[in-house]
Amino acid sequence: MLIHVVQSKQLALVEYVRETYENVNILVTDTYLRLDFNKDGTVTMEDLRASLKQFYEFLKQFDYLEA
Repeated sequence: MLIHVVQSKQLALVEYVRETYENVNILVTDTYLRLDFNKDGTVTMEDLRASLKQFYEFLKQFDYLEA
């Protein structure tokens, strides 16, 4: 999953993801985060289905996404 986030909140978001999701690998490039939820080196549809909805609701709730 590739997410474009507000840069000023990027470090807090990365820290939250690392603390909350033990099975995620995070790659940060500029203002984008790439999330591999099962650390297998790929991002599959199953990864997205398992984690996307809950994570997206969190991002919206705490204003981590750009309008």
